[in-house]
Amino acid sequence: MQKKVIALAVAGLVSGAAFAQTSVTLSGTVDLGYNIGKDKWESQTHKYRNFRGGDGKGMSSSRLNIDVKEQLGSGLKAGYFHEIGLVHFKGTHNDHERMTVGNDGVTGKDAPSFSRTRQSFAYLESASAGRFQIGLANLIIDDQTGFANVGSRNHVGHAYNASFYAPGTNAKLVDAMDLARANTVSYYSPSFSGFQVMGQFGYGKSELDNGPASQDDSYKIYNLGLKYANGPVTAFIGGQKYEKDESTSAPAFSNEEDRREFIAAAGYDFGVAKLVGMYFDRKADVNGPSDHKYRGGDIGVTVPVGQAELFANYGMGKNKFTASGDDSWKIKTYQLGTRYNLSKRTNIYALYGYGKAKEKQVGSGTGKSNVISVGLRHSF
Repeated sequence: MQKKVIALAVAGLVSGAAFAQTSVTLSGTVDLGYNIGKDKWESQTHKYRNFRGGDGKGMSSSRLNIDVKEQLGSGLKAGYFHEIGLVHFKGTHNDHERMTVGNDGVTGKDAPSFSRTRQSFAYLESASAGRFQIGLANLIIDDQTGFANVGSRNHVGHAYNASFYAPGTNAKLVDAMDLARANTVSYYSPSFSGFQVMGQFGYGKSELDNGPASQDDSYKIYNLGLKYANGPVTAFIGGQKYEKDESTSAPAFSNEEDRREFIAAAGYDFGVAKLVGMYFDRKADVNGPSDHKYRGGDIGVTVPVGQAELFANYGMGKNKFTASGDDSWKIKTYQLGTRYNLSKRTNIYALYGYGKAKEKQVGSGTGKSNVISVGLRHSF
């Protein structure tokens, strides 16, 4: 990704020495495309054709990054990173609806803007001590497994994100913890012979005082990971835990919810092809201890062919709800696609995603999803 570096030049605010050691880097990605899809749930069928942009349903989401850095001397630097997620539009099965996203992540016609803050944190970093950061940041377990993402993880065709066609599998922890994620403290160690240790803690609290009907909610998130990157080998192992404590005074009510996730991923670049694999195991206490479980994995391959790249992904998982009569679902996913590089920063792509979820025991339902996407992606 080519980045445009703009020197800070605010006369009277910074000295010449500080100016020479401070920089602002602007970078980003724009992804625009068209989807043709069909979802089927038992006797119900939903077909759609729509333009979409920036919502992650193509190769990636669209974003704008701002990275401010200042060299403090002795190898130490301070910085501030801000990432803005951009959603240009989203077609629905009803009409072409302008999609706007507010700072709270709420989408729809009435949201206040077309962008939202995805990351916003300050950091201190040195080659010998590592990196310490505080603020709104991606969760380690999601951020560090991007190398195992073949094609588009947010698109149909990956078991890791199977909520498109499998009820309940979106117990993915990040969906429920934005308040805690906005208040994280993270540490990334230096690399020791390819090994890097990282940890993260987040805490959020919401208090509503409404006379007799008060409500207090608190959220905690813990992340711990170990990454190895050396030559053609990349691997990651990590886990995270999310704790929610909700209580109200009228009527008296208390609810504690814990969610846990373990993930292991590895990849090897053979030169002529890159092979990656990932295993995940999620557990959630919804109505009782570990009464919702979802585990599975994805395996994918990427093959460069001249200016093009071919990729394929296969995933499978099992989703189990012990709170609803030992109900369970089996999930299978496929994704095939190609990307053609028009330049170092611009490519066009086409991909097909398929997912199927089959219920056992209760109801014996079946869900399927098929999507074809074509688009243009530009990075700067």
